[in-house]
Amino acid sequence: MASVGPDHAVSFRKTRSGAIFSPWGAQVGAPLHAPADFDLETNVRQAIEREDARRARGAEEEDDILQRDGDDQELPPPSTQALASLAILQNMTRSGPPSTPNGGNDTRTKEKYHSANRTKKRRLAKQRAVSERAGATGIAKKTPKQAALKRLQAVEALAASAASDVDVALSLAADAASTSLAGAAPPIPTDYSLAMKDVPVAKTAYVAKRDISADVDKRIYTKEELLAQGFEYIPWNGVDPRTILDKTGRVIAVLVGQPRSENWGGINDEMQTVMELAREAYQAPAKQQDHRRGAFTVATSGISFGGGQTHVKNMAHSSHNQAVMDALLKQLPVIRVAKFGSRALQLFAPQLHDYYEETMQALCNEDDGLVRNFEDVPFANATFNLGPRCVCIPHNDHLNVAWGMCAITAFGDYNPVVSAHLVLWQYRMVVEFPPASTVLIMSAVLTHGNTAIREDEHRYSFTQYSVGGLFRWVDSGHRTVSSLPRVPADRAAEEGAERWKRGVEMLSVWEELKDRAAGH
Repeated sequence: MASVGPDHAVSFRKTRSGAIFSPWGAQVGAPLHAPADFDLETNVRQAIEREDARRARGAEEEDDILQRDGDDQELPPPSTQALASLAILQNMTRSGPPSTPNGGNDTRTKEKYHSANRTKKRRLAKQRAVSERAGATGIAKKTPKQAALKRLQAVEALAASAASDVDVALSLAADAASTSLAGAAPPIPTDYSLAMKDVPVAKTAYVAKRDISADVDKRIYTKEELLAQGFEYIPWNGVDPRTILDKTGRVIAVLVGQPRSENWGGINDEMQTVMELAREAYQAPAKQQDHRRGAFTVATSGISFGGGQTHVKNMAHSSHNQAVMDALLKQLPVIRVAKFGSRALQLFAPQLHDYYEETMQALCNEDDGLVRNFEDVPFANATFNLGPRCVCIPHNDHLNVAWGMCAITAFGDYNPVVSAHLVLWQYRMVVEFPPASTVLIMSAVLTHGNTAIREDEHRYSFTQYSVGGLFRWVDSGHRTVSSLPRVPADRAAEEGAERWKRGVEMLSVWEELKDRAAGH
């Protein structure tokens, strides 16, 4: 850069296009010089001496934001550069406060100072109040925010409401005694085919293929829109069980209903309370609030394998979120709903239930560090859809075991005739799904979702399932497939077809199931 003289323009380097490198190409005047008697070393030494004297006298009061529990916090010594700057400023301002262009004192500086002080006092009062509510005296260096305090209080409320063993035993006994095939409505036949060529299943048959078209659509439909497309409307009271059959008479979905025990009536309100507390407590990252199933908060617990894992393990959470999940899994209404889902699978798909249970036992026997969500429940995984407006867009849960079923229980204050229907896309059905009722569906190969709910309505759901990778892990001798000898493609396809055939045979044939229930 060229030298600068009085009233000379600063010259900057240019690109070949003529653009200069800096925006500071402006006329500048002659440089300012310090007074001839200004000695930097003397001023620095004097500033240090004044600071040492001030510290010795203790005349300056320490800022209270740096105090905790009444203990003074020692300040670090000022840097030489900072002291030099302070000395220069003091030397320049000895003649008095800065003046405005009209010669008067600038009162705006004083107003700004007092305004900042008032803001600081309000901030400190708010921080002190939050700290006291969190159980700390004074003001912490890292004062908990209101949101964090609210999450903490919600966790404590969940933990305090954990069910006792006696309450659990009594409630489960009543639920189990009132659950049966009695009162089942006539089944709903379909022309759906479970032939492997007709189902979106992967060649290994452990998992399904992802429904890409549903990912592109990402729409929430109304009941009226789907009926206009020719979907069949299935009314359901949410209590009496009703099965859906494939073209050969196998049970491919079940509208299970509810236990007929007297105290099940309050489960909907109880679960809504639990879900609301859990959503307040759970610290969900963005990907668990807006995802391929919809825009609502989800929290998942259980045993997982996939996504590059080299071993089966329990799902990992932060210490805070793990406390939330632990408290959730001990809630009496949650345990009752989970056990009822297990009982439903055992009742309508007993072979599938036993296969799930054998796999869980094999996993836990091999690794005693694995922990089930619920004792004697064969599902490996559980997801809490925490709402408050849990409406699923069309999707399939392709990583679940392909021929398996998942249990879904809904809760909320919605009108099931108007809102939140269960949509089964391949079956072309719109099913009423009342709160506190449970269904079983083949969630891996079946695209499913919900119809819209009204603005003043709320919906939550609880799902139980098992991912296909767990069954593959056990079948591979508790090892990853990549650690095994490579299998030729044609042989792998044959094994996959045979596996799918065995899996489909685990699904009940309705006539056989009905006869067995009748004791024939």
